[in-house]
Amino acid sequence: MSKLEFERLMCFVAKSVNIGVLDGRNWHELARRVPEILVENRDEAANSLYSGPLAEIMRVHKAIRVDLQALADTALQLDPESLNPRHVTSLGERFAFLELMVRDHSNAEDRVVLPSLAERVHGVVEEYENDHHCEQQLFHALSQTLMDIQCAGTMAETRAHVQKLRGIVRALRVDLMHHLEREEMVLWPMLAEKFSLEEQTEIVGQVFGQIPASRMRELLPWLVRVLSRHESANMMQHILTITRSTMFEQWLRTWFKGFDELVAGSRPTESANALKRPAAAAACVSDTIDQQRYEAAAEGYIRRAMGDVERAVRAIARDETLSERERTLLMQNVMISQWRRRHLSVQSSSSVLSGVSSPGATLEQTSPDAEHPSESTQTLPMNSEERGVYRTYRPRSQAGDTGDALGCRHYARACRLLAPCCQIYYTCRLCHDEVNHHVMDRYAVERILCMRCLTEQAPAESCCSCHERFARYVCLICKLYDDAPNRDIYHCGYCNVCRVGKGLGIDYFHCMKCNACMSTANAKNHRCVEHSLESDCPVCGEYLFTSTNPIKFLRCGHLMHASCYRRYASTDYRCPVCKKSLADMSAYFEAQLRDEPMPPEYRGIPARIICNDCSTRSVVEFHFLYNKCPECHSYNTQVLHVGRDPAA
Repeated sequence: MSKLEFERLMCFVAKSVNIGVLDGRNWHELARRVPEILVENRDEAANSLYSGPLAEIMRVHKAIRVDLQALADTALQLDPESLNPRHVTSLGERFAFLELMVRDHSNAEDRVVLPSLAERVHGVVEEYENDHHCEQQLFHALSQTLMDIQCAGTMAETRAHVQKLRGIVRALRVDLMHHLEREEMVLWPMLAEKFSLEEQTEIVGQVFGQIPASRMRELLPWLVRVLSRHESANMMQHILTITRSTMFEQWLRTWFKGFDELVAGSRPTESANALKRPAAAAACVSDTIDQQRYEAAAEGYIRRAMGDVERAVRAIARDETLSERERTLLMQNVMISQWRRRHLSVQSSSSVLSGVSSPGATLEQTSPDAEHPSESTQTLPMNSEERGVYRTYRPRSQAGDTGDALGCRHYARACRLLAPCCQIYYTCRLCHDEVNHHVMDRYAVERILCMRCLTEQAPAESCCSCHERFARYVCLICKLYDDAPNRDIYHCGYCNVCRVGKGLGIDYFHCMKCNACMSTANAKNHRCVEHSLESDCPVCGEYLFTSTNPIKFLRCGHLMHASCYRRYASTDYRCPVCKKSLADMSAYFEAQLRDEPMPPEYRGIPARIICNDCSTRSVVEFHFLYNKCPECHSYNTQVLHVGRDPAA
């Protein structure tokens, strides 16, 4: 074999390994014996689509291939003479999981990728949609055949079903492999050609924005398990780049074991970050400052957040000048700042009072208004009642006919949360915020109280003592418990909070640029404003990101509460932030102009105007009421000069 033929062969083998057709373990053994082939592998990887925004879609292709090859080999080796029912069940579960991953991948293509491509290239959508339908039929037939094998009564039936299974597996492998190869040879290069890198990133962001948190918790570990460590690290870094404007990384840290080790090799070092920081910031949060300086820096973040601990933590998380160690220490100091102040107050009064009272009798409280003692008494040693160890009930107007539903006026639930800042039990964080001058950190809650048996315990879905479930919906990240029967709630991994709705990819999607969950009805027509949800309502001043009230998305991209919008729209038709129109008011303005014509002696006077909607400057015939923009036909204009311009 000549050197040229050898290079071509190695290039083909490297490509097969990169896309998952060949087993990577065989490749590594071959590379150990013939090191020259590693050069071909690196060249192939560098020239592939694995380095661009579409890399994660290509890696999903590779994971599908690797899993499909392994499952197909296992299925084809089934011996009908010595079948183990457990092996058949395990094989069915693995095929069901692969079907789920393939279906999600196909849905992402059908909902996002193909419609985007159809706007620029015609005639490609129907072909791939038909392929997706055929694959689902094969998976369904395979699942049914595995079930028939388990239910077979005779050896002859078992042999027939195993033979049928082998045929379906071969057909599925050929069909799916051909489909993936055709996408990589035609579809993805076409996407890379027709869309810029920024547009590709936006498309991939839309794909990720429709993946629910529950599915992401299955997808990422699967990819990490199938891909090599180097590929997994690159994949994670690409995903973090796509989701950089969101809280996705913070969400990953709550459940993804080994996340820090996976991304450690691709993050800049602390010393490199320190060189980029301004001198003032480096003086506050450098590696050499002691604990007192960290405490002072944390207090500065809290002051800038006007006492809002949650907002201060988010500000630290978004500060790219901080290293991981600095960010962690600052967050710790911010979250324990309230405890530190309270601890100092307790120490100052220790000469008069010592110790904590033993738990006393419990109190059942039926009034939702008398929740807790005042804050001034919270620094004193507390008994069970003062610590909030009692039951609270929903108001009768919300509890229904029985009137004995556990919870508060905000949520129906059978547990209370121990506020980490006050060390007092509250039924929910909103109850805490109503009677305190600071915000409760929902993520820092480490203890809850069962209101049925009054057992204190770690957050869980059910009580460790009475084994009753606390609520229908439970989120152990947000520590949210809600027993409302007709309310759909989901946890968004990009917002890292729970939202009202059926879920991402169903009735909501997450915009990576706005960092907001939006209705799928607004997927095409909403205007992106970076971090638009991480702001205060321009009318009432409440922080929108964690608000429990419905939010209105304006045409300009800004947001406000729906109730605030209804009140504001009755007094003004322009956005209070950017002064763009809230709605099309042309019919109203034209009716006004017909009723109020310009006097004949003042007609024909020119006026220079600027449009608040399109920012176009133009010269129009002046009217004392409204002046129409000739560019966008909006009446939301401002008069700059009336009469002929002397400079003209």
